Amino acid sequence: MNQPVTRTTLMLGFSRIKTMALIGLSCGVQLVCSQNLSEDAAKGLEIIKGRTGQCVLCHQIPNNPSPMGNLGPSLQGVAKRMDAATLRARLADERSVNPQTIMPPYFSLQNLSELDPSLEGKTILSREEFESVMSYLLQLN
Repeated sequence: MNQPVTRTTLMLGFSRIKTMALIGLSCGVQLVCSQNLSEDAAKGLEIIKGRTGQCVLCHQIPNNPSPMGNLGPSLQGVAKRMDAATLRARLADERSVNPQTIMPPYFSLQNLSELDPSLEGKTILSREEFESVMSYLLQLN
């Protein structure tokens, strides 16, 4: 016999989905999601996924169901591949490592051209945003 769909039956369905997700986690599936992050790292993830950072245009973000690009390397395990100083330098200005990069300099004002006059003297990310993104990336090991 079919039951009518009510708020209660929907909540029970969501509860079952959450239980299945917890079983998956207890079986060794490692996820990095905003629920497991510090407040600062969660802000960083939102910047990476959002209009400010737009990192998803080129990079795969772990456990992100939205469409993502593949021009740049996946961010999964980036903290294993790079130490904090290297990651910081590359996020600030990838041109210091690869002058031909298409990755924007997120925290640099050096050698910018064809810049909208309203953006002169401003970095893409504020210091706080930059540190939040770093906090998130350093948890991806």
